[in-house]
Amino acid sequence: PGWRTARSVTMETMASEVVTNSNEIAEIYKELSKFPSLSKACIGPEVVSQYGGKHCNIYTEWSQRDLERAERVKFCRQYIIFYDNNSIVYAGPSGNCTELQGELLSSESPSGFLKAVLRDHTNKKGEEKQFLEIWNKNSKEKSINLTALDKHGKVYEDDHFGCLVWSHSETHILYVAEKKRPKVESFFTTKPELSVNEDEEDSIKPEKQEKPVKVQYCSSVQAPCAASNVTCTIQEH
Repeated sequence: PGWRTARSVTMETMASEVVTNSNEIAEIYKELSKFPSLSKACIGPEVVSQYGGKHCNIYTEWSQRDLERAERVKFCRQYIIFYDNNSIVYAGPSGNCTELQGELLSSESPSGFLKAVLRDHTNKKGEEKQFLEIWNKNSKEKSINLTALDKHGKVYEDDHFGCLVWSHSETHILYVAEKKRPKVESFFTTKPELSVNEDEEDSIKPEKQEKPVKVQYCSSVQAPCAASNVTCTIQEH
């Protein structure tokens, strides 16, 4: 039948288009890796000029594979849109793309004047640390070493639990982190025993045994976060 012949010709054409050469496959992959993928977009507040014109900024984050560095890099790109009540007058990029070094999460405040950034940093000793930074329009206002606070483990930055959210009052920031885990000691670790005589044992016994102190730990704590009375709410998972 005719449909069988057409199907046979189509399958043969598809088979002939399959690339099997490794060098050609590598070149195709290099070309495809140049296309970035959008991961985040935020629309800024509406700005009205003295002449009645309206515009807003759109902040976007993209990711792209860097084959030379063998890693995925993140960069930001900003757009500006002018519009009226009926349609968009102009839309285009403002400035060039900027790579985001060590930035895990970021979030703008509802007013658009502040920005919170969760950043990963490795010092010269090879120690990884996480910082929570608060930026204004011109400079960095505050940087908090979350690792040094030792209130929790690593902050989640994946697609499932990662979040960085401002409160409507812009006084609190919410994120999810691992619960602080106690230091693990090997079961086979032996502690040195102190041998004393019975007389010495009686002499070193305390006259009054102190009661153990109970400490309660709350899973949701607050730590000073930004320069302008911003408090960081740490939610453990």
